[in-house]
Amino acid sequence: MTAWRGLAGGRDASDRDRPTLVACSAGVDSSALAIALSVVRPAPVIGHVVHDLRDRPDALADRDAARALAERLGLVFVEAEALVRAKKGNLEAAARRARYDALAALARANGCRYIATAHHADDQLETVLMRLIRGSGPRGMGGIRAVRSLGDVSVVRPMLGMARDDAVAICRETGWAWKEDASNRDESFLRNAVRARVIPAIKAVRPDAAERAAVTAEVCTLAAEAIERSARLVLNAATRKAEDGRGVLLVRKDLAAAPLAVRCEAMRMVLRDAGGAGMDKAGWKVIEPAARAVGDGHTEPRTFRVGSIVLGVKAHEITVTRAEGSHG
Repeated sequence: MTAWRGLAGGRDASDRDRPTLVACSAGVDSSALAIALSVVRPAPVIGHVVHDLRDRPDALADRDAARALAERLGLVFVEAEALVRAKKGNLEAAARRARYDALAALARANGCRYIATAHHADDQLETVLMRLIRGSGPRGMGGIRAVRSLGDVSVVRPMLGMARDDAVAICRETGWAWKEDASNRDESFLRNAVRARVIPAIKAVRPDAAERAAVTAEVCTLAAEAIERSARLVLNAATRKAEDGRGVLLVRKDLAAAPLAVRCEAMRMVLRDAGGAGMDKAGWKVIEPAARAVGDGHTEPRTFRVGSIVLGVKAHEITVTRAEGSHG
């Protein structure tokens, strides 16, 4: 509860100032979180989201188990549906977005300012390893954030410093038989494969790997935040309006003087501002060539295409424009 209070308003707030909806799938982790927070007053609300990616009977069985836990704890139970099967693209990502949208709607409807999720240190270890495999920078290696804003509702993750074994112990000590999600055994998903094949091998060598990864993620988050602050200061000094009113013009010397990591972050920010939210995830391999060119001292004009955005690196300036025929 200490971690929850620290994330949901801090020590100066009272519990009545942090009404919370607990996202509960009826699995071991979220069940443990619901049990731990059930003694808080005013009591939290238990929220469950039914997905259409699983067989309907299985999905409803989990819903019923979450409701049974809420009834056992004497807590209000609310539910919502997330329909994602018909969506295009990455269904896993679509399901995650739909789940948070549904949880945020449930929280608002029930007067909750916070949504507590049961991500723990083992989840953090999995995330850090997955980001490492994908070649993420400090921001990605920060893993799962302890707090995430959804507008007027905040997601808090008070179990990030705990191992999954702690959640198992809570459920066993209270006699709660949690549900196991069969989809978690599908190793065609990277996270499930890392969980099943990689994590056991790492823990055999280093049993406290999850707790240590949580610390590493926190350090990387702090480093990323420092880089972001520096990049924003550099951009504020370097940004100019293009004379023709089209796009953005940057003073090259201002960016070139910054360390490469700061230049990369500055270029990411420029791409995001110019190209929308999709550019926010542009990775190191995409941004690094342009960022290096900014600082290499060569004066010949060069262009770099990143999605629908064209970066022009010239002797004294950098232009940021949309490619012809692109929209947005």
